[in-house]
Amino acid sequence: MSLPDKKVKIIIVDDHEFFRHGVIIALQGIDFLSVVGQAGNGKELIEKIKETQVDIILTDIKMPVMDGIEATKKIKSLYPDIKIIALSLHGEEEYLEKMIEAGVHGFILKNTNKDGLERALSFVKEGKQYFSEEFLPFFTKKFQSGYSSQIKVRLTKRELEILQEIANGYTSQEIADRLNISIKTVINHRTNLLSKTGAKNTATLLGYAFKNQLIQY
Repeated sequence: MSLPDKKVKIIIVDDHEFFRHGVIIALQGIDFLSVVGQAGNGKELIEKIKETQVDIILTDIKMPVMDGIEATKKIKSLYPDIKIIALSLHGEEEYLEKMIEAGVHGFILKNTNKDGLERALSFVKEGKQYFSEEFLPFFTKKFQSGYSSQIKVRLTKRELEILQEIANGYTSQEIADRLNISIKTVINHRTNLLSKTGAKNTATLLGYAFKNQLIQY
């Protein structure tokens, strides 16, 4: 009797076949991973998921037919347990906020080496959110420009708990399930967090959290 496959199943998505193959080669030798497919755009990815079990998706953002932002939104609505990491080039920070709002769990540079890929995948498979260090200044900038006030506020223990779950990439429903509370309670806490910090959205809320060292990262 064979043992069940416990490896994390991954699909690579990019409109450049050469890049996809390079990522697959980089992932070889990481013992907890198994590449189970690849796709050239978001539409192909969604079709692939229908026939392939997958745990994590590594996806480009700018792609023809269906880009990474739209694909992430659709996948998170249809398959909320699948985790998504965006692959980006320098200078594409403008897409970071849109991907966060879509439900992405990580954001790494396309030129990240094997060790960086393994670190990101290790974080995400454990339910944490991961951003390459190169993107952290984005959050600082969002913090500086996205708040009406930069005065540090007092958050309750439950609000800090919710904030950490948001930083880990969980949706409101997932947070409710994990903490055994109603989704209405989670939404109320998220609203309070935005109100207290003056954040306009999830990206600026995370900016506040990073700036004030309120979450584990």
